[in-house]
Amino acid sequence: MNILWVKDGKLGHEKQVDALLEEINSTQHIDITEIKASTVLNQILELITFGLLSKDIDGIENIDFDLIIGAGSDTHLKILNLKRRFKKAKTCLLYTSPSPRD
Repeated sequence: MNILWVKDGKLGHEKQVDALLEEINSTQHIDITEIKASTVLNQILELITFGLLSKDIDGIENIDFDLIIGAGSDTHLKILNLKRRFKKAKTCLLYTSPSPRD
């Protein structure tokens, strides 16, 4: 299974994804490719230009990913943009929405 991991550089988020990937790896062989999520402004520009401004996927565009995974809100737009390019891939975003305040 080919997995593309979108990282935001936050240790807690990386630990969450790492734990999930360890569980997946216990049942099947996985190959992981990692990329860093760009700034929110760059992700928005990438989204509205349908990926024409995307520069961080050089070298991975020929890989058939089965899963695109990330954690945290900073990876959400990037995962959406990557889903446009890798249409067959499933996506997984580990995210907890903010709790309503009393």
